[in-house]
Amino acid sequence: MKKGYKILTLIITVLLLVSCSVSVRSVVTASAAKTPPASSSFAVLTTAPASASSLSPTLSPKPVSTINILPSNLPDPAAWASSLKMDVKDYPRVDGSTATLPLAVYIRSKITGEPLASSAAETVFSMTGPAYEALINKDADILVVYEAPDEIKQEIDDNGISLLQKPIGLDALVFLTNSGNNVDSLTQQQIIDIYTGKIINWKQVGGKDVDIIPYQRISNSGSQALMQKLAMKGNVMMDAPTTLQPAEMGGLIDDIASYDNTSNALGYSVYYYVRNMYSVKGIKLLSVDGIEPDSGTISSGQYPYINPFYAVIRADEPADSPAHKLFDWLTGTQGARAVGDAGYVPPQL
Repeated sequence: MKKGYKILTLIITVLLLVSCSVSVRSVVTASAAKTPPASSSFAVLTTAPASASSLSPTLSPKPVSTINILPSNLPDPAAWASSLKMDVKDYPRVDGSTATLPLAVYIRSKITGEPLASSAAETVFSMTGPAYEALINKDADILVVYEAPDEIKQEIDDNGISLLQKPIGLDALVFLTNSGNNVDSLTQQQIIDIYTGKIINWKQVGGKDVDIIPYQRISNSGSQALMQKLAMKGNVMMDAPTTLQPAEMGGLIDDIASYDNTSNALGYSVYYYVRNMYSVKGIKLLSVDGIEPDSGTISSGQYPYINPFYAVIRADEPADSPAHKLFDWLTGTQGARAVGDAGYVPPQL
């Protein structure tokens, strides 16, 4: 009898443990389902910027946006014949900045003859800083890229690495805010004052009485390097909490667009990316000193924040290698034509 009682007690205990385990797993699963991951469609801000007296935005779902690496302005690569031809198996490993992806896809298709969609599937960029790292470590053969961040330049110098770099097109640093913001233009000095914490409210620049939420990019991004060089001009930017430093340019644009009830966010990106690659409602580009960024003001030099992007190879790359041949083609007249075809502003050769 005692033996039977012990067995019955053991069975009941096991059943209770199993039941508790299932309950715990259910609670954990339910909790995880309620907590949006980092890539969820909700903006989550937990820390106010140093310049803001308060931060109480009304958050809303981000718009659905995707990076378009085959913009509608890409023409048929076969429309004119390239003097450089390569088989896809011989094509060099290309890396670069997010905003130059469509150009890299177009050029690969033109030179190899493969369809644009196939070239798009084979072209993967790791962003500006990591792309330079890949070239330094010989994990990439050639870059189509924006200017290197300062820490990458220092790393290149420290390791005695020589790069061959030539401009192949022009782009611009642009500032963006929510379309509900009544401010249409900022001066260069106002931009400096905002990002050094001297101006903290939109009413100080002719807008509503709401705090400015100034987004930044991560330190190894191409747009952050352009911001430091072109806009800040030696002035030290205030530290931004990580919640206001999206790793991806698209994340920054989505975050700014999601402030549709307060319209107080400000950020920056590069012109081609905003206009051609990342379509999202609720965003407008700001003029700077009254000059609107567009292909005309960028080409003419009227817009103040213009900077080239480059083809880059290692200086010790053999002259007869596929990478060097592609570099020579990109930096020549046909390369400039391809840059224009792809919707970018070619340099003056």
